[in-house]
Amino acid sequence: PKELLEVELAIIEKQLNFSRVLVCLADSDQRYLNCTAWFGWEPSVEEHLPKIRIDINKTSEDDIITATIINKKSICWQRPDPEEDISEMDRFFLSLTQNQMLFCVPIIYESKVLGLLVVESPEGHPLTTGEQELIKGIAAQSASGIYNSVSFKKLQNSETRFRTVFDNTAAGMCLADSKDTIIKANTRFGDILGYQSDQLNGQNWRNICHPEEVEKAQRIKNNLLSDGHLAELYEMRLIHYDRRIVSVLISTSLVTDDDDKPLYYISQILDLSKQKAVESEKKAIEQQLMQSQKMEAMGTLAGGIAHDFNNIISAIMGQVELGQLQINQVTKVKERFDGIFQAAQRAKALVQQILTFSRRSEHQKTVICIATLIKEALDLLRASLPANIVIQSNLSCSKCNVLADPNQIHQVIMNLGTNAYHAMADKGGTLSVRLNIIHVGHIDSNGDGTDLKEGKYVKIAISDTGYGISIGNLKRIFDPYFTTKKKGKGTGLGLAMVHGIIKAHQGAISVKSQVGKGSTFEILLPQLDENSVPKKITPQRLESGKERILFIDDETIIIELGTDMLTHLGYQVESFQDPLKALSSLKSEPNRYDLVITDFNMPKMNGDMLAQEIEKVKPDLPIILCSGYQEWSHPKENLPVTLKAVLIKPFTLKELTKTIREALG
Repeated sequence: PKELLEVELAIIEKQLNFSRVLVCLADSDQRYLNCTAWFGWEPSVEEHLPKIRIDINKTSEDDIITATIINKKSICWQRPDPEEDISEMDRFFLSLTQNQMLFCVPIIYESKVLGLLVVESPEGHPLTTGEQELIKGIAAQSASGIYNSVSFKKLQNSETRFRTVFDNTAAGMCLADSKDTIIKANTRFGDILGYQSDQLNGQNWRNICHPEEVEKAQRIKNNLLSDGHLAELYEMRLIHYDRRIVSVLISTSLVTDDDDKPLYYISQILDLSKQKAVESEKKAIEQQLMQSQKMEAMGTLAGGIAHDFNNIISAIMGQVELGQLQINQVTKVKERFDGIFQAAQRAKALVQQILTFSRRSEHQKTVICIATLIKEALDLLRASLPANIVIQSNLSCSKCNVLADPNQIHQVIMNLGTNAYHAMADKGGTLSVRLNIIHVGHIDSNGDGTDLKEGKYVKIAISDTGYGISIGNLKRIFDPYFTTKKKGKGTGLGLAMVHGIIKAHQGAISVKSQVGKGSTFEILLPQLDENSVPKKITPQRLESGKERILFIDDETIIIELGTDMLTHLGYQVESFQDPLKALSSLKSEPNRYDLVITDFNMPKMNGDMLAQEIEKVKPDLPIILCSGYQEWSHPKENLPVTLKAVLIKPFTLKELTKTIREALG
C-alpha cells in the first residue's frame, strides 16, 4: 500500500493547495496505527515518522485519533488554547503542525477502518465544504486501493507459506482436480513412488492406484462430496514407478470456493512400507518362536512316540505271523486281519497327530469340539509319559464347542501337558484334565488381568501333582524368556506363547499353585451355541463301479494293493509304475480311460506335472492325486481344473471309493 499511497499523495501535492498530508494505516490486529506515507514535513521530522506506532487502545477517547476511528467520522481539529488541557496524542499532533487546523478523515472499506488521512490546511484557514468533501472522496478512493493491495499482499504471503509447507513437509502432498488429475505433487510424494515430482503432474490417480483400490478411492471422493469438506483417513496401496506395491496412509480433504463449489482435493500421504516390513518381520519371528516351541516339545515326546510305534509294529508283525500259522482257520485269520487293520489305524492316527502338532501353517479358526481335540492331544502325550505318571481326564462335556485354530489349541494342551510332565518327572504323579461350562459375569476379571465379556465359557483345567510354583515365580510365569528350568531344558517362551494364543482367542488363562502340592492352569474360551456344532458325517456305503481307471504309482506294493482294491470295487484297471509310460499309453488312446489316479512323489515326473500333461491330451479327464504329504490336503495353485481331489495316504477302501465317485460326478 505504501507505493500506492505515495503516488496518490504526489497527485494531491501537485493538484491541491495543502501544506502537509499524513496517512496512517492500521495493522492487521487493529491495534496500532503506523505512519505510512506523507509530504510537507521537514526532513528532521520525516526521519522519525516511520518509527511512530500509535497504540489505539491506549489513546484517550477525547483525542482526535480515537474519536475519528470510533465514530468513523471526519473531524476538523482546531489548535487549542495553550492553557487548555489536551491529551498526549493531540499534543503529539500539535507538535507536528505549524498552522491552526487539522482535518482527520477515516479511511473506511466496507465498514472497516483501515487508517486515517490527516490534512493540514494552508495558512491555517478553515477548509471549505468543497475541500472537505474532496478530501473525503480521496480517502474513500484510497480505501479501495489499500484494501486490494493489502489483500493481494496477504494472498501472496499465504501462497508463499503454503508453497513452503507443501514443498518441504515430511509427508507426501498432492492436489487433484474433480477428474482425479494430479495438479501438483510435492517432492516427498514423488520420492514415495519413485518419480520426479513433476512427472506426477498431469497423471490420473488411477494410474498410480492399485487396481483393487480404485473403487475405494472413488467411494472416498463421493463421501467428501456428500458429507462436506471433512478429511478422510484411509490406508491404500499405490503402484511404485518400478511396479512394486507401496502401502500408504492418506488423508484427503475437499477445498471449495465461496459458493461451496469443489475446487480441488488435497491429500497428505505417509509411507507405511517400513511399518509393514516391521509387522511382517514380527509375524515371521512369532511363527519361528512358535515352531521352536513345537520342536522343543517334540524332542520331549520323541522317545514315547518311538515306543508307541514299536508297539504298533510289534502288533502288526505278531498278527501276520499268527495268521500264517493259522492259515487254514478262516475265523482266526479274519481276527488277525482285523487286528492288523486296527494297528494300522492307530499308526495313521499317531502320524496325523504328530503332523498336526508340528505343522507350520497359517492360523485359521474353525468350529471345533474342544473335548475331541484334547483327547487327541492326550493320546499323543500319553505315549511319552513314564509309567509313574497317570493321566486322568473328565471330558464328558457335550456342548464344549469353540471357534478356534485347532493347531494352536493342540499346541497349548501339549505345552501345558509337557510342563506338567517335567514337574512330576522325578517322583511321578497325576496329570488331570477337566472340562466344563461356566458363566462369566460382566464384572469378572481373570488372573492375567484380562476382562472377559459376559457369557458362557468352556473351562479347561490342567493340573499336576508336581513340585509347584513359588509366589514370586507365579507373578512372572507368563513373561517371555522367564523359565525355572535348567539351562538347555527350556527357552522360557512356552507359557508366553500359550498366553498369547489364548488372548488371541478372546479367552483368558490363569494359574494356581502350591509349592510341594502341584499346579493348576485354567483356560477360558468363549463357548459357541449348539447350532454351531459340526455336523456328524454319516458313514457312506461301499460304492462300486465299472469305469476304466489309469492307476500310476512308483511303489510296487502300492501298485499291487491299489489294483486289487479297485478291481474288488468292480473297476477296470490298468497300472503303471513309470509315469512317462502311463502318459504314452494315454496319448495313444485318449478315450480309453474314464479316470486317472496318480501318486504325487515319483521319479521322472511328479504327479502334478503329469496332471498338467494329461490335461493337454484330454482336458475333460478327471484326475485324483494321491500323496503322503499333509500339505496336499489344501489344493495348490496353478493345477489343472480336471484335478478333482487329493487323497492323503494312507487311505481306507471307503475313502477311496467315495473319492472316485465324487470325481466321476
